[in-house]
Amino acid sequence: MAQKLDTIILATGDGDFVPVVEYLKYAHGCQVEVIAFGKSSSGQLRDAADEFVDMCEDPRNFLIGYRGGVGRYIPGFGGKAGADRNAGRVNADTSMETTEAPEWDGEGEDPAIKMSGE
Repeated sequence: MAQKLDTIILATGDGDFVPVVEYLKYAHGCQVEVIAFGKSSSGQLRDAADEFVDMCEDPRNFLIGYRGGVGRYIPGFGGKAGADRNAGRVNADTSMETTEAPEWDGEGEDPAIKMSGE
């Protein structure tokens, strides 16, 4: 299909796609764009692509149901300095204590990436 396309968009951060990007650009003259989470994507892939879209910069535009870090608090993921991690409320439906998650300010390690082990 490359000979029929002007632009190809890859949704991956895997550096194994660098040869594919180079082949598409130089053999078929395609513009190649990559969209991925910048913190876990290959630097070589970023460099090889004509355009790189970092989904970490504005996750609301790319993640379905993204709540900006609002939800239940998961111990060990850190948060804003001074956040009261012990303030909880009782959930009337289940009678279990829940705690609101501190909002992630975009600085430091992304909790989603830390959770994935990358």
